[in-house]
Amino acid sequence: MFEERMGRARALNKGIRNAKGEIIAVTDSDCIAHKDWLENIEKKFGKKSVVYAGGEILAYKPRTLVEKYSEKAGILSARTVLKKNIFYPPFFQTANAAFRKSLLDEIGLFDEALVSGHDADIGWRIQWKGHGIDFEPSAVIYHRNRTTMKGLFEQFKRYGLSRTALFKKHRKMLKAFFHIDFVNIGGIFYALLQIIPSLILGRTELERKKPILDFVKRSAFLYGKILGSIKNKVIEL
Repeated sequence: MFEERMGRARALNKGIRNAKGEIIAVTDSDCIAHKDWLENIEKKFGKKSVVYAGGEILAYKPRTLVEKYSEKAGILSARTVLKKNIFYPPFFQTANAAFRKSLLDEIGLFDEALVSGHDADIGWRIQWKGHGIDFEPSAVIYHRNRTTMKGLFEQFKRYGLSRTALFKKHRKMLKAFFHIDFVNIGGIFYALLQIIPSLILGRTELERKKPILDFVKRSAFLYGKILGSIKNKVIEL
């Protein structure tokens, strides 16, 4: 099947509407699934209480410095996304997620109005309805990270933009009029302080340039959130 309209959420929804099974597993077009991925993620649904699950996302053959940095930082890793956040709930990225179709009938499909962040949106909506989230580390998907510093910047700028749209949509459930991520902002200044010492003392290229890449990543995220806050008329920094 083919979805003529642009947008990942629209393509996912078309697949879901045409699916015949009870378990809906999704991944992205730029991903490579481990040969046991479907079998392992299906096992998680052996318990009837499991309605929303996901597996691990690993870096695919990192070659460039930025790819190696992204692998070490756990960018896109489910373990990173699932780390406890005092403000935002966890979720599974659409690179590696699965749902009971009956759950999607209950809460609705992916929000096609969102340019990005539809995976977080559906994960949060599931949890607002009182359902749990189940991680299956043996269900593995491989994903190639951004290869250049510019690509890393654009990736996190997009994350920042989508975060503001998500905040606007969910702030009633989040019980907040505004949100400021002091961890990310503090990380920008910490990275700046580490640049010169790391360039002098770092033993490998990655050690020497990690603070620069940290600065690019965190600054891009903040920049995206500033742009998104203006666009969506919210304060999410």
